[in-house]
Amino acid sequence: IIFAEIADKQYGDQDFALTVYSSDDLKVYLKALTDNIVVTDYQVSIISAGEARIEAYQPGSDEYMSTSVIRSFTIEKAKQSIAMDRLWDQNILDESHPLAIRR
Repeated sequence: IIFAEIADKQYGDQDFALTVYSSDDLKVYLKALTDNIVVTDYQVSIISAGEARIEAYQPGSDEYMSTSVIRSFTIEKAKQSIAMDRLWDQNILDESHPLAIRR
């Protein structure tokens, strides 16, 4: 099975495709080994951050034994930022002003 290493990802990244094949032209199947990803055919969807593992396996044939390869990669937490409008200069007895905070 030819199954390249998978680069680390970040939560919020787009789904991505994997290329995997066998030297004997038999079909290779993919299976998620962790709950933080979903694998559909050769497409991977990220569900949450953490360590992810995917198994590529080939059931074999009359001529070839079955085999498998496992690849691991890390899904980092998404970066977050918080922005606030400028604060007014204010004395303790001044009327209060509402704050607007955006994620």
